[in-house]
Amino acid sequence: MIRQTAITDALKAHLAAMPGKPAVAWENQDSLPGAYPYLIVTPVRGEPARVTHDGVHRYPGLLQVAVVVAAGTGTRAAYDLAETVAAHFYGADLTADGGRLRITDAPQIMDGYTDGARFRVPVLVRYALIA
Repeated sequence: MIRQTAITDALKAHLAAMPGKPAVAWENQDSLPGAYPYLIVTPVRGEPARVTHDGVHRYPGLLQVAVVVAAGTGTRAAYDLAETVAAHFYGADLTADGGRLRITDAPQIMDGYTDGARFRVPVLVRYALIA
């Protein structure tokens, strides 16, 4: 059985290796970074499903990476950073707990929105691990 935390750890390690990465607020972190831009990372795990009779399972999910910039500063910097995050994950082929962790689709850059003093652009990274 694959540990779901191992999948999250592999995705976090991949993001941590992104060149030029700004500060990151990981899941359930107590505080947000003090300076813009920064990223907020939220894993969303899907339901595992058996794909063969001999116990091979597929573990799907998505990693949401929200690019955060100051509101009122324009959208270009946020979308440029979102493109960088998407490109970093595009086609990634990782391992976790001995399974093959693949980014299953091109990461999706969602529409940005204002959230108080911040402007956010979510990037959805869909993945699946087969083991």
